[in-house]
This record gives sequence, C-alpha cells and structure tokens, in this order.
Amino acid sequence: MTTWTELHKILKRLPPEQLIDLLKGLHDLSPQNKAWLCSKVLPFWQDSAYLEECRRKVIRASAPAYSPSSAPPTSAGAMGISSGIR
Repeated sequence: MTTWTELHKILKRLPPEQLIDLLKGLHDLSPQNKAWLCSKVLPFWQDSAYLEECRRKVIRASAPAYSPSSAPPTSAGAMGISSGIR
C-alpha cells in the first residue's frame, strides 16, 4: 500500500490538468466526496443542497410523519380537566 508521503510526492509533480482530473474523479465517486470537496473549496451558501438533503433524512428518521390517525387520543382526563368540576 502506498503511504501518504509517497502519494504526496507524486501529486506534487502532476501537471494542473491531471490534478484537476483526479479531483473530478473523486468528486464524481460519491456524494460524500462531493460534499467534502465543495466544503473545502466553495463558500457554504453555494452548495448547501447536499447538507439540506442530509438534514431532511435525519428529520424523517428521527420524527415519524404526523397524520391524524397516528396522533395520540386526547380526552378530558388526559388534559387535566375533570368532568366533576363546575
């Protein structure tokens, strides 16, 4: 396996076009690579779409969708109201 030191020496000798092609390949490889590269190069506001999608996934996973049929039943007793009080 190549160490970072060896890889660093090779990368320093690459012409700019080849380095850009290498970064493009990493960018296209996965959404995580794209997000990481963009976070290092672009201002946050330019590529927040990926982070917004992650936020939506976390919300969907942690908070089940609300529907009237899934709402807990409410009753006078559950709300602290006694029918015997006048």
